[in-house]
Amino acid sequence: MACDDDDRIIWAGIPTARTTDENPVVRFPCVTVEKYLDRRYQADAEFEQEDQTSVIARTLVEAVGDDVIGIGLDYDTPASGVLRDRTYFNDEDARVLTRVQQLSNVIKGFDWTIDVEWADEDHSRVVKIFRTGYPNLGYITEDPEHVFSVIAGVQGPVTSFSHENQWGDGDAATLVQAVGDGQGEDKPYSVPIIDSTREAAGWPRLEERQSKQGVIEDDTLAQYAQGMAQTYFAGQSVISFDALVDQWPSPADVTLGDSARIEIDTDQLTISQVWRIIGYSISPAEGKWTPVIARIGDTEGIEDDDAG
Repeated sequence: MACDDDDRIIWAGIPTARTTDENPVVRFPCVTVEKYLDRRYQADAEFEQEDQTSVIARTLVEAVGDDVIGIGLDYDTPASGVLRDRTYFNDEDARVLTRVQQLSNVIKGFDWTIDVEWADEDHSRVVKIFRTGYPNLGYITEDPEHVFSVIAGVQGPVTSFSHENQWGDGDAATLVQAVGDGQGEDKPYSVPIIDSTREAAGWPRLEERQSKQGVIEDDTLAQYAQGMAQTYFAGQSVISFDALVDQWPSPADVTLGDSARIEIDTDQLTISQVWRIIGYSISPAEGKWTPVIARIGDTEGIEDDDAG
């Protein structure tokens, strides 16, 4: 667990190994707490018109997150108002992490995380909270308090930026399909969804298919395809900043999913927009951190390809 000078938790994880050598340092590579769900398998479960967050997601995680043989989770899963049907079988050998990701990634899905917070004022122990947010986690606003700015000739807490537009394999598409379980003619496909706006503007067709383990229902595949369209249409735009860790905003001041304003005015790039914070890394020895802020796709021009 990493804390700042005020003992605020800024990162927590699970060690996956321990490495020692001739140097006087022991290295512990870690993964985030959510990765624990990838070490547990999904048992048989069936849901009919149940809320996706307060019932389905919570039930899936509760089955493996208890105090006796799990990692001891608390829960903050308010109802989303979105009801779904889901059936899971143990013999599909699916990980719980996969099932939660599949459930959250459909159209009208939700954000989720496992937060680690102090359990008492003395900071003597922590709690791990499985938390969902519909439609989003974080504070979403068009007028965010988090601002990252790089203005030519002006010094500030942000020292540099890197802007990347991603259109490669796995980053962008103009036609998406979700594929269910089955063999040959029995394998179900969603109706293709096409980004008609960008294809009409001259984009060549770029196709993306994703297999969804254990899914055979047409309605569920259609929901997955809509979620894919939101992610892949228009590609992904990502900006990372190098910022001073001891100035506002610091890692302890942000929550993943928060809105943040980007203000860049340089010879290379001019932009003033509100995007979302999707991650960050910290370099304590350098006194810097690197927030990652993204605009990921949009749904302008989405239409079903009835010919599919």
